[in-house]
Amino acid sequence: MRKEVKDVKFMLSIMMDYYWEDASKAKHAVGGTRQKQKALIELLLSLTKLFNKHEIAYWLDYGTLLGAVRHNGFIPWDDDLDIGVLNKDRDKIKQIIIENLDSSYKIYDSGEHEKFLKFEKYYGTNRVSIDIFTYSDYNGKLQGTFFPSSIVYNKPFPKEAIFPLSKITFEGIEYSVPKEYHLYLKKNYGEYMSLPKSSHYWPHEKWNSHHDFYPVDQLTK
Repeated sequence: MRKEVKDVKFMLSIMMDYYWEDASKAKHAVGGTRQKQKALIELLLSLTKLFNKHEIAYWLDYGTLLGAVRHNGFIPWDDDLDIGVLNKDRDKIKQIIIENLDSSYKIYDSGEHEKFLKFEKYYGTNRVSIDIFTYSDYNGKLQGTFFPSSIVYNKPFPKEAIFPLSKITFEGIEYSVPKEYHLYLKKNYGEYMSLPKSSHYWPHEKWNSHHDFYPVDQLTK
């Protein structure tokens, strides 16, 4: 039995070595991808300044948090941003964006089934967006209210692992992150300081789960 377990561990290590490599080998984005990332930085600043002014708690989430910790900025191939907020602030977020930003900024709502917001703007020909994931408090645990059928996206976290929020640098600017962000990333990604080889990447354009979004002004008419 011990030999069999050892053999299995050996095979798993070979598989992981095939699919994952050290994060230090990652190269920064260039060209159009980098231009899009720069536009996203501007969009994130616009949104977080508004959140700070109106005392809305937010934190860098998913791939954005992973990039901040692992790369001090974007994951090299990433082309959007993810943040988390409390579901109780969802309506307030829509309101302050409509009231404080001009019409070039758009806020979209996925509807009641998947409580999920998308904030976007065109910078020249680049349409860039921020996914705003909403979390509710269930008996002291924060759990996503988006994509209800997804086990991956709805892992509950103890509220004390998120709050009080900490700070981390992303692309040279400080943003809020979960208090226990290492635990948060470990639970979401496992060995998050390694990265997939190019054959194992999953670009956003190949992922079609974001659907049926409606502009907020349409919903309120």
